[in-house]
Amino acid sequence: MWHEARRTEKKIKELMVDHKRRAERRRAYYESRLGDPSQLLRITGSAIKLHADAEQHFFHENPEKSLMLWQGDNETRIDRFDGRALLDYLPPNDPNVPIQSSEERDYREELNFERFRDLIENERRNVTEAECLEDIEAEWTRLLERHKAMMKKLQQQIPESSSSHGISYDYGTTRQEESNSEEESHLLEDILGLLMI
Repeated sequence: MWHEARRTEKKIKELMVDHKRRAERRRAYYESRLGDPSQLLRITGSAIKLHADAEQHFFHENPEKSLMLWQGDNETRIDRFDGRALLDYLPPNDPNVPIQSSEERDYREELNFERFRDLIENERRNVTEAECLEDIEAEWTRLLERHKAMMKKLQQQIPESSSSHGISYDYGTTRQEESNSEEESHLLEDILGLLMI
């Protein structure tokens, strides 16, 4: 009986340690994903020399070829790349209808303020454009280093294969973890049920 209790206790301990490791890996994964995805967007460019091509310029800027008739109006022409050409319906413009209410106007002003907030703040603090770009670059570098550190931490927490000679026979497949919370809760209930007996 003592051996059976010891065996049960050992199984429970292994399950709890496994559950704790899984929770740590899950927490590290979610912490690495917490950042705003738009902050991971990096746009870079390089200076290039433009070569003027008069023939191409004439082809693309020729009003006869690049302009098309406005929908429902034979006199007005618009650019063929204009997005308004894709609209199915154009509402008529009624000059008697007020353009926007005061609430909409306030909302639009607030949006415009938010749009240019960083520029206004930099001008207020007397920060040059180069300094601002350096700050942004430093912030990006910090974010990427943090992300790499989290990914490295996740990779280190993945348990190594039990083979001691470094050969793995899994052919590139990885063990899938149980992520179903219901199964985990049932497992914990079973463990607690065994402890109560």
